[in-house]
Amino acid sequence: MGCRHGAPRSSPTAPEGDNSDTLVTGLPFAVVTSGCDGAVGEVGQEYLDDVAGRNRAAAYSVSLRNTNHNLSNTTWTPPFLFGEDDSTCPDRQVAPGRQQDALTAYATAFFGSRLRGEQRGLPVLTG
Repeated sequence: MGCRHGAPRSSPTAPEGDNSDTLVTGLPFAVVTSGCDGAVGEVGQEYLDDVAGRNRAAAYSVSLRNTNHNLSNTTWTPPFLFGEDDSTCPDRQVAPGRQQDALTAYATAFFGSRLRGEQRGLPVLTG
């Protein structure tokens, strides 16, 4: 996807709550949700559901089983200052490093396909 200047575009966001006034309908986007998330849960999927039929570009969704969004990056992962583990399934939660690797693979596939036109990551996006 290019803008009027021919440059590809993409914007990472973290939808939470009511997003009815901020729906992305002209850019490709991807939603990643966490299966053990005590704070956000499946709000990202609700965002995708809200734009269904309205978006003119590709939209992807993945729910990472046994993960928690607080472990998605090293800043939020305990024991760091802002880290909190509000997991709803701590006994089967994926280790932070493995979760971060999965998100890196998914983000690499998405941004590679959308910004560089790479096709090799599409199976990661489409299952």
